[in-house]
Amino acid sequence: MAPLERALTLHIDSQSSWSRGDALWDLGNAYAGSNRLPEAVHAYRRARALNGGGSPRYVRNLGEVLFAMGERALAVGDSSAARRHWEEAEICYRELIALGSDEQRAVYRLGQMEKRLQ
Repeated sequence: MAPLERALTLHIDSQSSWSRGDALWDLGNAYAGSNRLPEAVHAYRRARALNGGGSPRYVRNLGEVLFAMGERALAVGDSSAARRHWEEAEICYRELIALGSDEQRAVYRLGQMEKRLQ
Protein backbone atom coordinates (compact mmCIF):
# COMPACT_ATOMS: atom_id res chain seq x y z
CA MET A 1 0.00 0.00 0.00
CA ALA A 2 1.36 3.42 -0.96
CA PRO A 3 2.04 5.96 1.82
CA LEU A 4 -0.85 8.19 0.72
CA GLU A 5 -3.27 5.27 0.76
CA ARG A 6 -2.00 4.18 4.16
CA ALA A 7 -2.49 7.71 5.53
CA LEU A 8 -5.97 7.93 4.02
CA THR A 9 -6.91 4.56 5.49
CA LEU A 10 -5.81 5.70 8.94
CA HIS A 11 -7.82 8.89 8.51
CA ILE A 12 -10.89 6.95 7.38
CA ASP A 13 -10.64 4.59 10.35
CA SER A 14 -10.60 7.53 12.77
CA GLN A 15 -13.91 8.97 11.52
CA SER A 16 -17.50 8.26 12.53
CA SER A 17 -19.25 5.50 10.63
CA TRP A 18 -21.09 7.91 8.32
CA SER A 19 -17.97 9.99 7.65
CA ARG A 20 -15.99 6.82 6.97
CA GLY A 21 -18.60 5.78 4.42
CA ASP A 22 -18.31 9.11 2.63
CA ALA A 23 -14.51 8.98 2.73
CA LEU A 24 -14.53 5.43 1.36
CA TRP A 25 -16.90 6.53 -1.41
CA ASP A 26 -14.42 9.29 -2.28
CA LEU A 27 -11.59 6.76 -2.20
CA GLY A 28 -13.58 4.48 -4.50
CA ASN A 29 -14.06 7.39 -6.89
CA ALA A 30 -10.32 8.07 -6.86
CA TYR A 31 -9.56 4.42 -7.57
CA ALA A 32 -12.14 4.29 -10.34
CA GLY A 33 -10.73 7.46 -11.88
CA SER A 34 -7.28 5.84 -11.83
CA ASN A 35 -8.62 2.64 -13.46
CA ARG A 36 -7.95 0.67 -10.29
CA LEU A 37 -11.34 -0.98 -10.51
CA PRO A 38 -10.91 -3.88 -8.05
CA GLU A 39 -9.79 -1.39 -5.39
CA ALA A 40 -12.75 0.84 -6.24
CA VAL A 41 -15.14 -2.09 -5.79
CA HIS A 42 -13.59 -2.84 -2.40
CA ALA A 43 -13.91 0.79 -1.25
CA TYR A 44 -17.54 1.06 -2.42
CA ARG A 45 -18.46 -2.20 -0.70
CA ARG A 46 -16.89 -1.00 2.54
CA ALA A 47 -18.77 2.31 2.24
CA ARG A 48 -22.06 0.47 1.73
CA ALA A 49 -21.41 -1.80 4.70
CA LEU A 50 -20.76 1.17 6.98
CA ASN A 51 -23.84 3.12 5.94
CA GLY A 52 -26.43 0.40 5.68
CA GLY A 53 -25.93 -0.18 1.96
CA GLY A 54 -28.89 1.80 0.73
CA SER A 55 -27.28 5.03 -0.46
CA PRO A 56 -28.03 5.31 -4.18
CA ARG A 57 -24.66 6.87 -4.95
CA TYR A 58 -22.79 3.91 -3.44
CA VAL A 59 -25.00 1.46 -5.32
CA ARG A 60 -24.70 3.38 -8.61
CA ASN A 61 -20.93 3.70 -8.47
CA LEU A 62 -20.45 0.07 -7.48
CA GLY A 63 -22.69 -1.00 -10.37
CA GLU A 64 -20.82 1.22 -12.83
CA VAL A 65 -17.42 -0.15 -11.80
CA LEU A 66 -18.65 -3.74 -11.95
CA PHE A 67 -20.11 -3.03 -15.39
CA ALA A 68 -16.73 -1.63 -16.53
CA MET A 69 -14.93 -4.68 -15.14
CA GLY A 70 -17.27 -6.88 -17.16
CA GLU A 71 -16.51 -4.86 -20.28
CA ARG A 72 -12.78 -5.25 -19.69
CA ALA A 73 -13.09 -8.98 -19.13
CA LEU A 74 -15.09 -9.40 -22.32
CA ALA A 75 -12.54 -7.34 -24.28
CA VAL A 76 -9.83 -9.85 -23.40
CA GLY A 77 -12.07 -12.82 -24.15
CA ASP A 78 -12.96 -13.82 -20.60
CA SER A 79 -16.70 -14.16 -20.93
CA SER A 80 -16.95 -16.07 -17.64
CA ALA A 81 -15.45 -13.17 -15.66
CA ALA A 82 -17.58 -10.71 -17.64
CA ARG A 83 -20.71 -12.62 -16.68
CA ARG A 84 -19.72 -12.67 -12.98
CA HIS A 85 -19.11 -8.92 -12.92
CA TRP A 86 -22.31 -8.20 -14.81
CA GLU A 87 -24.37 -10.42 -12.52
CA GLU A 88 -23.13 -8.35 -9.58
CA ALA A 89 -23.75 -5.12 -11.50
CA GLU A 90 -27.27 -6.30 -12.31
CA ILE A 91 -28.01 -6.60 -8.59
CA CYS A 92 -26.88 -3.00 -8.12
CA TYR A 93 -28.95 -1.70 -11.03
CA ARG A 94 -32.05 -3.54 -9.87
CA GLU A 95 -31.50 -2.09 -6.39
CA LEU A 96 -31.28 1.40 -7.90
CA ILE A 97 -34.60 0.85 -9.66
CA ALA A 98 -36.15 -0.37 -6.39
CA LEU A 99 -34.79 2.73 -4.63
CA GLY A 100 -36.34 4.91 -7.34
CA SER A 101 -32.96 6.44 -8.10
CA ASP A 102 -31.15 6.79 -11.42
CA GLU A 103 -33.69 4.42 -12.97
CA GLN A 104 -33.07 5.49 -16.56
CA ARG A 105 -29.34 4.74 -16.32
CA ALA A 106 -30.00 1.44 -14.56
CA VAL A 107 -32.47 0.28 -17.23
CA TYR A 108 -30.01 1.30 -19.95
CA ARG A 109 -27.17 -0.66 -18.35
CA LEU A 110 -29.37 -3.72 -17.85
CA GLY A 111 -30.20 -3.61 -21.56
CA GLN A 112 -26.52 -3.33 -22.50
CA MET A 113 -25.61 -6.34 -20.37
CA GLU A 114 -28.49 -8.38 -21.76
CA LYS A 115 -27.32 -7.75 -25.35
CA ARG A 116 -23.75 -8.70 -24.55
CA LEU A 117 -24.77 -11.91 -22.82
CA GLN A 118 -26.79 -13.19 -25.78
